[in-house]
Amino acid sequence: MRVRLDFMVFTGFEPSAGELPDASTICRFRNRLVAAGLDQKLLSLINGQLEHLGLKVQGVRGAIMDATIIPSAARPNRHLEEGEPLRVVDSPDAGARWVKKGKDAFFGYRGHTAADSEDGYVEHVHVRPANEAEIRQLPQIVEALAPGVVAVLADKGYASAANRRFLQERGIGDLIQYKGSRGHPLHPLYSQFNKKIGTIRFKVEQAFGTMKRRFNLARARYFGAAKVQAQMCWAALGMNLLKAHRKLKAMELAGVGAP
Repeated sequence: MRVRLDFMVFTGFEPSAGELPDASTICRFRNRLVAAGLDQKLLSLINGQLEHLGLKVQGVRGAIMDATIIPSAARPNRHLEEGEPLRVVDSPDAGARWVKKGKDAFFGYRGHTAADSEDGYVEHVHVRPANEAEIRQLPQIVEALAPGVVAVLADKGYASAANRRFLQERGIGDLIQYKGSRGHPLHPLYSQFNKKIGTIRFKVEQAFGTMKRRFNLARARYFGAAKVQAQMCWAALGMNLLKAHRKLKAMELAGVGAP
């Protein structure tokens, strides 16, 4: 286990006192948080503190939604599991599933994220097996966001008549990209609309990049959607704190006082 002295100080542990809990204690505590469903709650509490400090806009007005593939912690290994009757098991990670993206196939999960359109802070994460389509996840994510969302921006993976109707019935702006079909190419106006949305969606792509590079989300560390979702929450929480830190530093360099 890597030990970061700055993290120890931040969490109130004295580096010279030998107070840092061992890996097993931390693991048990993390599992209790997951079992209680507190991962999203902690993310929300940290975001609330950032809002109180003026480092983040209050609530979510424009929500940018996207998803990324998180490969399973286990390698796929198809085998027969003893019992009556015999079962074919793909992997020790029973929650992971196969999905094909482009020419490549992945075994794992799909992590959905809703980020605010102002600064790109992550507001909510939602992890499902990789084979579950993005199109079905939008209503649950929107319902989980705080009241006050005025628009949802998303790529064409979330585009469906049902999702557009869902947003319309709640008075939420529909900024989901449009997709064409075979023999029915997009109207040029829809193509221009898609490009405009694409210039805003980069903020959620940046969030994925930071969570994977800096906070070890490039691969799942645990088995099961609930634990992988918790891992994604910790990564989002770390990314939000890093973003707030950079914002404070930028204000110091500009000669602007902290909020």
